[in-house]
Amino acid sequence: MASSFRACTLVGLSFLLASPLAAQDLDVGNPMRDYLRTLQLADGGVEGSMTILPVGSLDVSAEGLSGPWAESPTVQRFLARQNSRLGWDVETRLYYNSGFPRGDNDGSVWQGRGLTAALEGGGFVRWGRLQVSLRPSVRWNANGAFALAPASQDPPGQSIWAYPWRPIDLPQRFGPDSFWTADLGQSEVRVDAGPLVLGLSTRDAWWGPGQRNAIVLSNAAGGVPRAFLGSSKPLATSFAQFEWQWMFGRLTRSDWFQPDEVDPGRYLTGWIVTVSPDAVPGLHLGGTFMSYGRVPPSGVSADEYVASLVPRDTTQADQLGSVFFRWVLPESGFELYAEWARNDRSGDIQDFLLEPEHSQGYTLGLEKAFAWGATGGISVLAELTHLQAEATSRLRDNPTFYAHSVAIEGYTHKGQLLGALAGPGGIQQHLGVSFFSPKGRANLWVQRAVRDNDAFYVWAENTDFDGCLYCQHDVTFTLGSELLVSTNALETGWSALLSRQRNRWFEGPDVWNLTLGARVRTSGHH
Repeated sequence: MASSFRACTLVGLSFLLASPLAAQDLDVGNPMRDYLRTLQLADGGVEGSMTILPVGSLDVSAEGLSGPWAESPTVQRFLARQNSRLGWDVETRLYYNSGFPRGDNDGSVWQGRGLTAALEGGGFVRWGRLQVSLRPSVRWNANGAFALAPASQDPPGQSIWAYPWRPIDLPQRFGPDSFWTADLGQSEVRVDAGPLVLGLSTRDAWWGPGQRNAIVLSNAAGGVPRAFLGSSKPLATSFAQFEWQWMFGRLTRSDWFQPDEVDPGRYLTGWIVTVSPDAVPGLHLGGTFMSYGRVPPSGVSADEYVASLVPRDTTQADQLGSVFFRWVLPESGFELYAEWARNDRSGDIQDFLLEPEHSQGYTLGLEKAFAWGATGGISVLAELTHLQAEATSRLRDNPTFYAHSVAIEGYTHKGQLLGALAGPGGIQQHLGVSFFSPKGRANLWVQRAVRDNDAFYVWAENTDFDGCLYCQHDVTFTLGSELLVSTNALETGWSALLSRQRNRWFEGPDVWNLTLGARVRTSGHH
């Protein structure tokens, strides 16, 4: 028995210590994500769908990287770290909101009114096929006061900070005082097993083709503590390449959702699969499915878990899924992408054929890259996300995206959405221009965001407001700018956003908000 145990141990160690090909690893918030994606439009040596992050199947050829940003220190550090056995980095982020909370796809950071500061750092070590990353995060929020809408009391016991229109764990404000928070941040333990990668992670994640909004999983919230299994690189067959990932995690509510009750916990599990057919180069087709629900006191049984991985009729869990495509055309420097999602299953085939739009949401986007002299480039990005309920809600229950009657915290983690930044019942339109040079990147963009139109129409039907009802949509218009500067020692980022919100919470005033951001990152490797 002892000799068998020793043999198994030696086999396991030899497997872990075997030197695999260097894994391509890309954080969701890394500026390299946008650059590599744009570089694909110029056929710049980047293979993979870029629809599964951070442990997505990504193949980057250093020889193929070109363009105005290829020689920047940011790119060189990224390439060098892929073949390093040891590395470290430290990042500091500062945000300021003048009028009210306003955030972006910024992970576990919640940007309240006033100053928000985040410090994240640590390192990684690769030992054969094993990689261990420890990168904890510490954050401080001034959390200044601002006018609140009356909080929903459905269910009873909600704090005055709760979301005003329905049961969902999206607090308007995270309590009355400034506060500190900390977590494991972008930490992970993973094993690269040839074509597979498996491990435990708390890193931010992104599923789907969207660049501003991912309907099923995004980094609008921090990374969910989870186990995962997936492809480590595009898996080639005789007709296509495949990428996939499965995950199982645990969701936590914020301190401001039913604060007098103990959090019973919710599980989160799902999968994503992407197919890139050889017959149509640059085309990536995919599908996602996610299920989340209350964790029973006895835990989730094996039968219940297996059942949760397929669409089914249930009142104990919520399910959402999507199909998508991303089509990259390097010959014209152009890409087109779309994601079509459902927040409720169809009763049968007839139901789907008669009302395929029931509970739907979608994202449509395109990007076009242009050369700009010998040392520069420009790309134009346009994206629309629509999560407002369709007209089917007049005759049948049409649940709002990310809300659920049993797992009443909804599709959230620690008070932030796991899905699209557009939010429940929301609509978002984004148009931006990026300028690339060897020294970095600059972005200019405009955006229109409609907040929770599902709630607006319920309010409009029940309010005694004496005026133009259709003039009261809660809409925010934003003009934004971002600048990334890379040197041999540091990577710095600066942003400024000016927002005008009309009809805050439908009856509220029109308000201005100035959002300022600064980011400094330094790193090293061996």
